[in-house]
Amino acid sequence: MGISIVGNAQMNYIEYHKQVNQAKLQITLENFESALVTYQTVLAQYPKHFYRDIHNACVCAIRCNKWNQALELAKELVLLGYQLEDFKTATFTDFRMTKQWKEIEQKYPELRKQYENSLNPYLYKKYSYMLAEDQRITAMNDFKEHNMAIYEFTSLLKMDYEMNGIPNFVRFKDRLSPGYFAFYRHVYGKVGRCLLSAKTTEDYDFIRRLNSLGIKDLLHREIFKGNLSPRFVITAESYFTNEYGINSEIEIRKDFTNEELSFVPTDKKTYDCIPPYPPIDFVTIDENRKSFGLLPLQQECKLFLAGTWYTVYPFKEIKEALAKLSNKNAESVKKTIQEIESKAIETYSNTLQDDFFLTDYHAYKHSKYIGLDQ
Repeated sequence: MGISIVGNAQMNYIEYHKQVNQAKLQITLENFESALVTYQTVLAQYPKHFYRDIHNACVCAIRCNKWNQALELAKELVLLGYQLEDFKTATFTDFRMTKQWKEIEQKYPELRKQYENSLNPYLYKKYSYMLAEDQRITAMNDFKEHNMAIYEFTSLLKMDYEMNGIPNFVRFKDRLSPGYFAFYRHVYGKVGRCLLSAKTTEDYDFIRRLNSLGIKDLLHREIFKGNLSPRFVITAESYFTNEYGINSEIEIRKDFTNEELSFVPTDKKTYDCIPPYPPIDFVTIDENRKSFGLLPLQQECKLFLAGTWYTVYPFKEIKEALAKLSNKNAESVKKTIQEIESKAIETYSNTLQDDFFLTDYHAYKHSKYIGLDQ
Protein backbone atom coordinates (compact mmCIF):
# COMPACT_ATOMS: atom_id res chain seq x y z
CA MET A 1 0.00 0.00 0.00
CA GLY A 2 1.55 3.31 -1.03
CA ILE A 3 1.41 6.70 0.62
CA SER A 4 -1.00 9.34 -0.51
CA ILE A 5 -0.90 12.81 0.97
CA VAL A 6 -3.44 14.47 -1.25
CA GLY A 7 -7.19 14.45 -1.57
CA ASN A 8 -9.20 11.82 0.24
CA ALA A 9 -7.07 8.84 -0.76
CA GLN A 10 -6.34 6.25 1.90
CA MET A 11 -3.13 7.05 3.76
CA ASN A 12 -0.71 4.46 5.05
CA TYR A 13 0.40 5.33 8.57
CA ILE A 14 2.96 2.55 8.59
CA GLU A 15 5.18 5.01 6.72
CA TYR A 16 4.38 7.65 9.35
CA HIS A 17 5.72 5.40 12.09
CA LYS A 18 8.81 4.47 10.08
CA GLN A 19 9.75 8.13 9.76
CA VAL A 20 8.99 8.87 13.40
CA ASN A 21 11.30 6.04 14.45
CA GLN A 22 14.08 7.50 12.31
CA ALA A 23 13.61 10.76 14.19
CA LYS A 24 14.00 8.87 17.47
CA LEU A 25 17.29 7.40 16.28
CA GLN A 26 18.48 10.92 15.43
CA ILE A 27 17.55 12.00 18.97
CA THR A 28 19.72 9.23 20.42
CA LEU A 29 22.65 10.76 18.51
CA GLU A 30 21.62 14.18 19.87
CA ASN A 31 21.02 15.41 16.32
CA PHE A 32 18.04 17.43 17.47
CA GLU A 33 17.84 19.70 14.43
CA SER A 34 17.81 16.72 12.08
CA ALA A 35 15.19 14.99 14.23
CA LEU A 36 13.06 18.14 14.24
CA VAL A 37 13.18 18.36 10.44
CA THR A 38 12.11 14.71 10.22
CA TYR A 39 9.21 15.32 12.60
CA GLN A 40 8.12 18.45 10.76
CA THR A 41 8.17 16.60 7.45
CA VAL A 42 6.10 13.65 8.61
CA LEU A 43 3.67 15.75 10.66
CA ALA A 44 3.01 17.93 7.61
CA GLN A 45 2.26 14.85 5.50
CA TYR A 46 -0.20 13.17 7.87
CA PRO A 47 -3.23 14.83 9.52
CA LYS A 48 -3.51 12.49 12.53
CA HIS A 49 -0.82 12.89 15.17
CA PHE A 50 0.06 11.05 18.37
CA TYR A 51 0.83 13.14 21.42
CA ARG A 52 4.14 11.37 22.10
CA ASP A 53 5.43 12.39 18.66
CA ILE A 54 4.37 16.01 19.12
CA HIS A 55 6.02 15.98 22.54
CA ASN A 56 9.31 14.75 21.06
CA ALA A 57 9.17 17.31 18.26
CA CYS A 58 8.47 20.10 20.76
CA VAL A 59 11.42 19.10 22.95
CA CYS A 60 13.67 18.98 19.88
CA ALA A 61 12.62 22.55 19.06
CA ILE A 62 13.39 23.59 22.64
CA ARG A 63 16.82 21.95 22.49
CA CYS A 64 17.48 23.90 19.28
CA ASN A 65 16.22 27.20 20.78
CA LYS A 66 13.59 27.41 18.04
CA TRP A 67 10.97 29.00 20.23
CA ASN A 68 8.33 29.79 17.62
CA GLN A 69 8.32 26.19 16.46
CA ALA A 70 8.18 25.05 20.08
CA LEU A 71 5.21 27.37 20.56
CA GLU A 72 3.20 25.84 17.71
CA LEU A 73 4.01 22.33 18.86
CA ALA A 74 3.10 23.19 22.46
CA LYS A 75 -0.25 24.50 21.24
CA GLU A 76 -0.88 21.18 19.53
CA LEU A 77 0.08 19.35 22.71
CA VAL A 78 -2.71 21.21 24.51
CA LEU A 79 -5.08 20.23 21.71
CA LEU A 80 -3.96 16.63 22.33
CA GLY A 81 -4.69 16.73 26.04
CA TYR A 82 -1.73 18.41 27.75
CA GLN A 83 -2.58 20.64 30.68
CA LEU A 84 -0.45 23.45 32.07
CA GLU A 85 0.99 21.19 34.77
CA ASP A 86 2.36 18.89 32.06
CA PHE A 87 4.67 21.72 31.04
CA LYS A 88 5.91 22.30 34.60
CA THR A 89 8.59 19.59 34.38
CA ALA A 90 12.33 20.13 33.93
CA THR A 91 11.94 19.16 30.27
CA PHE A 92 10.19 22.46 29.53
CA THR A 93 12.17 24.72 31.90
CA ASP A 94 13.89 26.73 29.15
CA PHE A 95 10.64 27.11 27.23
CA ARG A 96 8.88 28.52 30.29
CA MET A 97 11.44 31.35 30.35
CA THR A 98 10.37 32.64 26.92
CA LYS A 99 7.71 35.04 25.70
CA GLN A 100 6.24 32.15 23.72
CA TRP A 101 5.36 30.42 26.98
CA LYS A 102 3.41 33.48 28.07
CA GLU A 103 1.37 33.08 24.89
CA ILE A 104 0.62 29.47 25.84
CA GLU A 105 -0.58 30.61 29.25
CA GLN A 106 -2.77 33.29 27.68
CA LYS A 107 -4.31 30.99 25.08
CA TYR A 108 -4.54 27.91 27.27
CA PRO A 109 -8.24 28.30 28.25
CA GLU A 110 -9.24 28.61 24.59
CA LEU A 111 -7.03 25.69 23.51
CA ARG A 112 -8.25 23.51 26.37
CA LYS A 113 -11.83 24.26 25.38
CA GLN A 114 -11.06 23.15 21.82
CA TYR A 115 -9.64 19.91 23.20
CA GLU A 116 -12.72 19.25 25.31
CA ASN A 117 -14.98 20.01 22.35
CA SER A 118 -13.10 17.46 20.26
CA LEU A 119 -14.32 14.70 22.58
CA ASN A 120 -17.76 13.23 21.99
CA PRO A 121 -19.43 13.66 25.42
CA TYR A 122 -21.88 10.80 24.89
CA LEU A 123 -19.18 8.35 23.84
CA TYR A 124 -16.82 9.61 26.53
CA LYS A 125 -19.42 8.83 29.17
CA LYS A 126 -20.08 5.46 27.54
CA TYR A 127 -16.39 4.49 27.61
CA SER A 128 -16.16 5.57 31.25
CA TYR A 129 -18.99 3.13 32.01
CA MET A 130 -17.34 0.41 29.91
CA LEU A 131 -14.09 0.90 31.83
CA ALA A 132 -15.89 0.29 35.12
CA GLU A 133 -17.55 -2.81 33.62
CA ASP A 134 -14.21 -4.06 32.31
CA GLN A 135 -12.71 -3.79 35.79
CA ARG A 136 -15.70 -5.62 37.30
CA ILE A 137 -15.33 -8.47 34.82
CA THR A 138 -11.58 -8.68 35.38
CA ALA A 139 -12.17 -9.21 39.11
CA MET A 140 -14.49 -12.21 38.57
CA ASN A 141 -13.34 -15.48 40.10
CA ASP A 142 -15.74 -17.96 38.49
CA PHE A 143 -14.08 -19.19 35.28
CA LYS A 144 -17.22 -19.93 33.26
CA GLU A 145 -18.93 -16.74 34.39
CA HIS A 146 -15.83 -14.79 33.44
CA ASN A 147 -15.73 -16.42 30.00
CA MET A 148 -19.33 -15.48 29.31
CA ALA A 149 -18.83 -11.93 30.56
CA ILE A 150 -15.65 -11.34 28.54
CA TYR A 151 -17.29 -12.67 25.37
CA GLU A 152 -20.31 -10.40 25.84
CA PHE A 153 -18.07 -7.43 26.60
CA THR A 154 -15.87 -8.11 23.55
CA SER A 155 -18.98 -8.40 21.37
CA LEU A 156 -20.14 -5.04 22.72
CA LEU A 157 -16.69 -3.58 22.04
CA LYS A 158 -16.79 -4.86 18.45
CA MET A 159 -20.30 -3.46 17.96
CA ASP A 160 -19.20 -0.09 19.30
CA TYR A 161 -16.23 -0.12 16.93
CA GLU A 162 -18.46 -0.83 13.94
CA MET A 163 -20.69 2.10 14.90
CA ASN A 164 -18.15 4.65 16.11
CA GLY A 165 -14.68 3.52 15.06
CA ILE A 166 -11.68 4.10 17.32
CA PRO A 167 -12.17 7.11 19.63
CA ASN A 168 -9.81 9.98 18.93
CA PHE A 169 -8.70 10.24 22.57
CA VAL A 170 -6.63 7.08 22.08
CA ARG A 171 -4.05 9.28 20.32
CA PHE A 172 -4.27 11.89 23.09
CA LYS A 173 -2.90 12.26 26.60
CA ASP A 174 -6.27 11.51 28.13
CA ARG A 175 -7.32 9.67 31.28
CA LEU A 176 -9.47 7.22 29.29
CA SER A 177 -6.76 6.26 26.81
CA PRO A 178 -5.11 3.66 29.11
CA GLY A 179 -8.56 2.29 29.95
CA TYR A 180 -9.47 1.82 26.29
CA PHE A 181 -6.18 -0.02 25.82
CA ALA A 182 -7.07 -2.27 28.77
CA PHE A 183 -10.22 -3.44 26.96
CA TYR A 184 -8.15 -5.11 24.25
CA ARG A 185 -5.37 -6.17 26.58
CA HIS A 186 -7.89 -8.15 28.61
CA VAL A 187 -9.36 -9.78 25.50
CA TYR A 188 -5.92 -11.09 24.54
CA GLY A 189 -5.27 -12.05 28.14
CA LYS A 190 -8.40 -14.17 28.18
CA VAL A 191 -7.37 -15.94 24.97
CA GLY A 192 -3.93 -16.63 26.45
CA ARG A 193 -5.27 -18.02 29.71
CA CYS A 194 -7.77 -20.18 27.85
CA LEU A 195 -5.05 -21.60 25.63
CA LEU A 196 -3.11 -22.52 28.76
CA SER A 197 -5.99 -24.26 30.50
CA ALA A 198 -8.20 -25.53 27.66
CA LYS A 199 -9.07 -29.20 28.13
CA THR A 200 -12.57 -29.76 26.82
CA THR A 201 -14.41 -29.23 23.54
CA GLU A 202 -16.33 -26.46 25.30
CA ASP A 203 -13.07 -24.68 26.15
CA TYR A 204 -11.82 -24.76 22.56
CA ASP A 205 -15.23 -23.72 21.26
CA PHE A 206 -15.08 -20.63 23.47
CA ILE A 207 -11.64 -19.72 22.09
CA ARG A 208 -12.94 -20.07 18.52
CA ARG A 209 -15.96 -17.90 19.31
CA LEU A 210 -13.80 -15.20 20.86
CA ASN A 211 -11.34 -15.24 17.96
CA SER A 212 -14.20 -15.16 15.45
CA LEU A 213 -14.97 -11.60 16.53
CA GLY A 214 -11.93 -10.53 14.49
CA ILE A 215 -10.35 -8.23 17.07
CA LYS A 216 -6.82 -8.85 15.76
CA ASP A 217 -7.71 -7.85 12.20
CA LEU A 218 -9.57 -4.83 13.55
CA LEU A 219 -6.54 -3.55 15.45
CA HIS A 220 -4.11 -4.16 12.60
CA ARG A 221 -6.37 -2.29 10.19
CA GLU A 222 -6.50 0.73 12.49
CA ILE A 223 -2.70 1.04 12.57
CA PHE A 224 -2.73 1.55 8.80
CA LYS A 225 -5.51 4.13 9.14
CA GLY A 226 -3.63 6.12 11.77
CA ASN A 227 -6.09 5.61 14.61
CA LEU A 228 -3.90 3.34 16.71
CA SER A 229 -0.16 3.27 17.28
CA PRO A 230 1.85 0.08 16.75
CA ARG A 231 2.77 0.35 20.43
CA PHE A 232 -0.93 0.07 21.40
CA VAL A 233 -1.48 -3.02 19.29
CA ILE A 234 1.65 -5.06 19.93
CA THR A 235 1.49 -4.41 23.67
CA ALA A 236 -2.12 -5.61 23.77
CA GLU A 237 -1.38 -8.66 21.62
CA SER A 238 1.76 -9.52 23.54
CA TYR A 239 -0.22 -10.63 26.55
CA PHE A 240 0.07 -14.13 25.08
CA THR A 241 2.56 -13.94 22.25
CA ASN A 242 6.14 -12.89 21.73
CA GLU A 243 5.98 -12.41 17.98
CA TYR A 244 7.21 -8.81 18.36
CA GLY A 245 9.97 -9.62 20.87
CA ILE A 246 8.75 -7.31 23.62
CA ASN A 247 8.09 -10.01 26.23
CA SER A 248 11.67 -11.22 26.42
CA GLU A 249 13.92 -10.69 29.37
CA ILE A 250 16.47 -8.00 28.60
CA GLU A 251 20.14 -8.49 29.25
CA ILE A 252 22.81 -5.80 29.38
CA ARG A 253 26.00 -7.37 28.08
CA LYS A 254 29.16 -5.63 29.21
CA ASP A 255 32.06 -6.61 26.98
CA PHE A 256 35.24 -5.60 28.82
CA THR A 257 37.51 -6.90 26.06
CA ASN A 258 36.11 -4.54 23.43
CA GLU A 259 34.68 -2.05 25.97
CA GLU A 260 31.24 -2.24 24.41
CA LEU A 261 27.72 -2.49 25.76
CA SER A 262 24.80 -4.21 24.12
CA PHE A 263 21.18 -4.45 25.12
CA VAL A 264 20.00 -7.92 24.14
CA PRO A 265 16.59 -9.60 24.34
CA THR A 266 16.90 -13.21 25.45
CA ASP A 267 14.62 -16.17 24.89
CA LYS A 268 13.44 -16.05 28.50
CA LYS A 269 9.97 -14.68 29.09
CA THR A 270 9.34 -11.85 31.54
CA TYR A 271 5.90 -12.89 32.77
CA ASP A 272 4.88 -16.17 34.37
CA CYS A 273 1.18 -15.61 33.62
CA ILE A 274 1.50 -16.09 29.88
CA PRO A 275 2.16 -19.28 27.89
CA PRO A 276 5.75 -20.39 27.33
CA TYR A 277 7.21 -19.15 24.07
CA PRO A 278 9.24 -21.05 21.51
CA PRO A 279 12.87 -19.92 21.10
CA ILE A 280 13.12 -16.42 19.68
CA ASP A 281 13.40 -16.24 15.91
CA PHE A 282 14.82 -12.75 15.47
CA VAL A 283 14.35 -12.78 11.69
CA THR A 284 10.62 -13.44 12.02
CA ILE A 285 10.28 -10.97 14.88
CA ASP A 286 11.92 -8.21 12.84
CA GLU A 287 9.67 -9.00 9.88
CA ASN A 288 6.64 -8.70 12.16
CA ARG A 289 7.90 -5.42 13.57
CA LYS A 290 8.69 -4.04 10.11
CA SER A 291 5.11 -4.72 8.98
CA PHE A 292 3.97 -2.14 11.55
CA GLY A 293 6.71 0.40 10.87
CA LEU A 294 8.68 -0.54 13.98
CA LEU A 295 12.45 -0.64 14.23
CA PRO A 296 14.29 -3.97 14.23
CA LEU A 297 14.62 -5.23 17.78
CA GLN A 298 18.35 -4.51 18.00
CA GLN A 299 17.79 -0.88 16.97
CA GLU A 300 14.98 -0.63 19.50
CA CYS A 301 17.52 -1.76 22.06
CA LYS A 302 19.76 1.16 21.09
CA LEU A 303 16.92 3.52 21.93
CA PHE A 304 16.93 2.07 25.42
CA LEU A 305 20.66 2.60 25.91
CA ALA A 306 20.61 6.16 24.54
CA GLY A 307 20.59 8.90 27.11
CA THR A 308 21.35 6.56 29.99
CA TRP A 309 24.47 6.33 32.11
CA TYR A 310 25.43 3.21 30.16
CA THR A 311 26.70 5.46 27.37
CA VAL A 312 29.60 6.39 29.66
CA TYR A 313 30.04 2.98 31.24
CA PRO A 314 33.34 3.04 33.23
CA PHE A 315 35.10 0.08 31.60
CA LYS A 316 38.57 1.54 32.10
CA GLU A 317 38.04 2.48 35.74
CA ILE A 318 36.65 -0.95 36.58
CA LYS A 319 39.50 -2.81 34.89
CA GLU A 320 42.09 -0.63 36.63
CA ALA A 321 40.43 -1.09 40.02
CA LEU A 322 40.17 -4.85 39.59
CA ALA A 323 43.83 -5.06 38.58
CA LYS A 324 44.77 -3.51 41.94
CA LEU A 325 42.66 -5.88 44.03
CA SER A 326 44.75 -8.11 46.25
CA ASN A 327 41.85 -10.45 46.94
CA LYS A 328 39.98 -11.18 43.71
CA ASN A 329 37.25 -13.39 45.05
CA ALA A 330 33.78 -13.06 43.54
CA GLU A 331 32.43 -10.93 46.39
CA SER A 332 35.29 -8.40 46.19
CA VAL A 333 34.99 -8.13 42.41
CA LYS A 334 31.23 -7.62 42.60
CA LYS A 335 31.54 -4.97 45.31
CA THR A 336 34.22 -3.07 43.37
CA ILE A 337 32.16 -3.05 40.18
CA GLN A 338 29.03 -1.90 42.00
CA GLU A 339 30.85 0.97 43.73
CA ILE A 340 32.29 2.30 40.47
CA GLU A 341 28.97 1.88 38.67
CA SER A 342 27.19 3.81 41.45
CA LYS A 343 29.62 6.73 41.08
CA ALA A 344 29.07 6.77 37.31
CA ILE A 345 25.30 6.86 37.81
CA GLU A 346 25.55 9.74 40.30
CA THR A 347 27.66 11.91 38.00
CA TYR A 348 25.75 11.25 34.77
CA SER A 349 23.45 14.11 33.78
CA ASN A 350 22.10 13.41 30.28
CA THR A 351 18.29 13.52 30.30
CA LEU A 352 17.31 11.99 26.95
CA GLN A 353 15.25 9.22 28.55
CA ASP A 354 13.55 11.72 30.88
CA ASP A 355 12.81 14.32 28.22
CA PHE A 356 11.75 12.16 25.27
CA PHE A 357 9.48 9.21 24.55
CA LEU A 358 12.01 6.87 22.95
CA THR A 359 11.09 3.31 23.85
CA ASP A 360 8.76 1.28 26.03
CA TYR A 361 11.61 -0.60 27.65
CA HIS A 362 12.18 0.90 31.09
CA ALA A 363 14.31 -1.69 32.85
CA TYR A 364 16.41 -4.75 32.30
CA LYS A 365 16.47 -8.03 34.14
CA HIS A 366 20.14 -8.84 34.60
CA SER A 367 23.69 -8.11 33.51
CA LYS A 368 26.25 -10.34 31.86
CA TYR A 369 29.96 -9.59 32.02
CA ILE A 370 32.01 -10.65 29.00
CA GLY A 371 35.80 -10.74 28.81
CA LEU A 372 36.23 -10.06 32.52
CA ASP A 373 38.16 -12.59 34.56
CA GLN A 374 36.21 -12.91 37.79
